[in-house]
Amino acid sequence: MHHRKEKLEELIKRLISEYILKNPIIYINGESLPFITINRIVISEDLGHIKVFFLAFQKGADEVERKKANQQIIRSLNRHSGQVKHHLVQSGIIRGAQDIIFAYDEGVENEQRVEELLSKNP
Repeated sequence: MHHRKEKLEELIKRLISEYILKNPIIYINGESLPFITINRIVISEDLGHIKVFFLAFQKGADEVERKKANQQIIRSLNRHSGQVKHHLVQSGIIRGAQDIIFAYDEGVENEQRVEELLSKNP
């Protein structure tokens, strides 16, 4: 079951990435933001909940601006989660009962901060 779940997570990751690429659904200040990457998918053991972790690439934004933009992206993605779910159902990958929740993947940022700290303190 574990291997099957991992394969399902990878397939969902690919399908959601393709959907977002073809259907720009993320807008900040009226402009679409195409530079988003689906980093990983976590499916609950009962397969009823799908959590989609993403990264957003924002050039020149400071930490406060990035956090504000990420919150707007989360709201936009979650507002359109029904469309994403519909796409997955039509693909035959899932049935209609799953909840899809988007979240910013802070793991990569935290990893980068640790690496910066380690490089400053050899």
